[in-house]
Amino acid sequence: MFCKRCGTALVAGAAFCPSCGTAVESVPENEASGSEVAATASEATQVAPEEVQAAAGAQQPYQAAYAQPAQQNAYIQQQQPVVYTQQVAYVRPVAPVDPGRGLGIASMILGICSLVLPFAGIACGVVGLILGISGKKKSKEVGMPTGMATAGIIMAAIGLGLWALALIGVIIAALSVASWSMFLW
Repeated sequence: MFCKRCGTALVAGAAFCPSCGTAVESVPENEASGSEVAATASEATQVAPEEVQAAAGAQQPYQAAYAQPAQQNAYIQQQQPVVYTQQVAYVRPVAPVDPGRGLGIASMILGICSLVLPFAGIACGVVGLILGISGKKKSKEVGMPTGMATAGIIMAAIGLGLWALALIGVIIAALSVASWSMFLW
């Protein structure tokens, strides 16, 4: 038995065609006995040539799938062609170079040292101030942030300010001791 829509061979007792899903019309057993099938087959072999040519022009129900390849391929034809392009090799992005960053870090470290170191603080403060100003200028030229250089400038200025106050205090103390000592002698 064949499907009337697509012409696929059907398994005996199947309710639907496994290919197209069309419901299979069951043939009563008394109509489809073996002798009648044999008689139908023998009649089909004794067909006149004119009938064969007429039947060839007429579309049989089981040939419907073969008559529709253009309709079935319409979806495939509507799809856009897949274009494959060559993959571009991954290139790690290069970080922009900040020429003033190292100077800013050095300025920050020397600014902290100017606050902490007892007698070298004045020299650290002066060098830190110079490096901070230079680093800030170089970073600004290339459009990079100047935060570290600014922090170094501030720390070095505070360190120098405290050392200047300490030096002034020592000078005042020394002068006052010297003036008191003149009165005592």
